[in-house]
Amino acid sequence: TAGIVAHRQEDMKKIFRNKINFAWENLHPWVRKYIGEPKTDSAYELSWPAPHNGNIFVSMNTRSGTVQYLHISEFGYICQKFPDKAEEIVTGAINSVHVGNVVSIESTAAGREGYFYDFCMDADRAKKEGRELTPLDFKLFFFPWWIDPKYSLEGDILIPKEMQEYFKMLEGKHKIKLTTGQQAWYVKKRMLMKDKMFAEFPSFLEECFQTSIEGSYFANEMQKVYLQNRITTLPHDTGLEVDTFWDLGMNDFTVVLLTQ
Repeated sequence: TAGIVAHRQEDMKKIFRNKINFAWENLHPWVRKYIGEPKTDSAYELSWPAPHNGNIFVSMNTRSGTVQYLHISEFGYICQKFPDKAEEIVTGAINSVHVGNVVSIESTAAGREGYFYDFCMDADRAKKEGRELTPLDFKLFFFPWWIDPKYSLEGDILIPKEMQEYFKMLEGKHKIKLTTGQQAWYVKKRMLMKDKMFAEFPSFLEECFQTSIEGSYFANEMQKVYLQNRITTLPHDTGLEVDTFWDLGMNDFTVVLLTQ
């Protein structure tokens, strides 16, 4: 039994049609003959009779049954927009998959809150620490935009100073050396995507979670902070509370004083 958890009701039929039914209809005829025609063929489910007794479906949740293969689509979006549903997926759907079976999650990042962010960070820490994963651990697969050769643009494109500094940071800090064509593509794409660029086309893992909340007061300013690599770490005593004092600038700079 295999299930796909969709992030929105309107996407259930689309996922079933384009991912499941398309694959079934394009199997080699002898494979289809061996498996047999499905006894259930609905808008969201295919199931086969004995001796195979297979079943694959798309739903908003799988709490009602146990699956051997579970795929969760756009979990970051679910965690951000519907935290109660995310909680139900973790405690119900994921929890119903027994050890030795497979859970896969794919998503665009959507902020730093929720299970998806926690799962990614835990898996990244395990990788960096060289820990051997158990059957209950997630393994992280991150796909940055620059590994796709299509993301390159020819032409005489002006690279703003801000972008030049960003590309220098990628090379110096993350060992990501971009070609002239890749830099040009990124600059033009960012003009279109603006503050959605980090989430949709991240260059490194942490960057995809550096999205500003839509409508937030300092959204554009915080994007510049990330682009200019102005985030740093200062020494402090982790055993003491930190007090912050804010001068919220409207026509001048905002100042934040931190004390222990």
